[in-house]
Amino acid sequence: MKTKIYILYILLLYCGIGRLHAQSKLYDQFSNMNNVTTVYLSKSLLNFAPNVEGLNIQKVARELDYIVIISSEDKAAIRKLKSVTSSISKSNDYEELMKVKDGDDRVVFLIKTRNNKVKELIMLSDEIDEYTIIQMVGDINLEDVKNLTNHK
Repeated sequence: MKTKIYILYILLLYCGIGRLHAQSKLYDQFSNMNNVTTVYLSKSLLNFAPNVEGLNIQKVARELDYIVIISSEDKAAIRKLKSVTSSISKSNDYEELMKVKDGDDRVVFLIKTRNNKVKELIMLSDEIDEYTIIQMVGDINLEDVKNLTNHK
């Protein structure tokens, strides 16, 4: 019986560690790269998000596991960022939600859903001298996103 408990404990620990690693994979890939700015916002920090007049962001923020922001103005770093995000945007797991083109600037929103919940939302912003990735991961109810501006 003790052996089964230890095995169960080890499996749970292993699954937890794997989940933590998967959560910050994109961040980990670029956090030590020169000329790249990286920001990681944890679930704990997001729980402190205030409501802004007219926006009910607390409910959505509490459903997020984390937000990662990666940005660079360095040409070599931008090539690497684009290479990585190119494979993301070609993945069957992601649906292109929206594209915006304004002059030479381009913005693409990608979404990954499962069971009517947003699991991941990625924004790719490609400007002339800067490339930015914003990744939001969690378990967001689509109704909450629709009601984001219905704060009373």
